[in-house]
Amino acid sequence: MALVWNEAQFGTGIDEIDAQHRELFEIVNRLVDAARQGGSREAVAGILDALSEHALSHFCCEEDVMERRNCSACVANKLAHRWFLRDFEELRRRFDREGVTPAFIEEVEDKVCDWLTSHLLAIDTAMRSTREH
Repeated sequence: MALVWNEAQFGTGIDEIDAQHRELFEIVNRLVDAARQGGSREAVAGILDALSEHALSHFCCEEDVMERRNCSACVANKLAHRWFLRDFEELRRRFDREGVTPAFIEEVEDKVCDWLTSHLLAIDTAMRSTREH
């Protein structure tokens, strides 16, 4: 397991957003486990698809919540999401060409896991101090 949810560390105080973040952690952990354990190409592709779909849906929801709350991190959040999606698309293209390789596993751990935790800590937790308007 690559990611462990810690409410005190990662929680935003918004139940819907925190539930989506926990789901992202679960999907990423499934991806890391499948890649490390030699899961089939189809299994890993399915998890990549699930991660892409959940991330897109979550990003839209989270951006909407931040806008409604006039969160100071709203613009930075949108930009970070765009950068992540761009990098994720490249990761997916590389997977489609090469399959699961040691470099793919390393990139998932470095770029996806590290991005997710640092993003939550640096940007998403800013929602803790906001209220819905």
